Amino acid sequence: MQRILEIIYDGKALSFTIGKITRSKLYGSKRRIPIDVQGQECSRAALTQDGRFILPNGGTALLYLDEDGDVVERSQLHMIDTEGDVIAQGESSPDSALKLGQVVSAAEVLECSITHAYTLEPVFICAELEASLSAGTIYSLPDCNGQRRFLIGNGEGYFMLVGEWSGFEYIGLAEADVSPPDLDSEDTEDDLDFAMF
Repeated sequence: MQRILEIIYDGKALSFTIGKITRSKLYGSKRRIPIDVQGQECSRAALTQDGRFILPNGGTALLYLDEDGDVVERSQLHMIDTEGDVIAQGESSPDSALKLGQVVSAAEVLECSITHAYTLEPVFICAELEASLSAGTIYSLPDCNGQRRFLIGNGEGYFMLVGEWSGFEYIGLAEADVSPPDLDSEDTEDDLDFAMF
C-alpha cells in the first residue's frame, strides 16, 4: 500500500502518493553475483576472529546496549539535544494533513542540505496549485524534527524535498575582494626565490 500525503491548500484537501527518489531509481544499479564452479550462487558468511565459527547471512544482529550492557529496545530510544534534554519527536511521514506554508525563494531551498527527495503523484490536486507549481513557485511545508520540507513542481511532476538548514552564509562577488593585486608594492615577503631550493 502506498503512503498518502495530504496537504491543505486554501481550505481544500489535496492528496498525493509518496515515492522516495533513490540513486538506483535515477541511475539504475548493478549487482555482482558470485557463483561457484557448478554455477550456483554463493552466499555470504562471516568468520569469527579466532577462525572457529562461520556465521551465515542473517546469523548476526545489531543491538542497542545501555551503560550496564543490557539490551535496549528500539522503541525506548529518544532523540536528545546537545544539553541532554529529550526532543519531542514528530512523525516523519505524517498521517494527518499538512497545511501548505508560504511561498519561499529558491535561495532559501539552496540554504538547506537536502537529505531526502520524494516524488509525489497527485491523487487530487486543484487547478490553482497545479498552475502555481508549474510556474516554478516553491512552497514550504511544516518542519518535522528540525528538518525543513519544500513542495516544488515542474513539467516532470511534483516533488517534496527534505533537508536541514546548512548554517552557511554565502557571499557573492559584491562581498569578495576581487581587486587586482598591487604590483608596485614594496612587500616582497611572500616572493619565492628559486635559488634557495
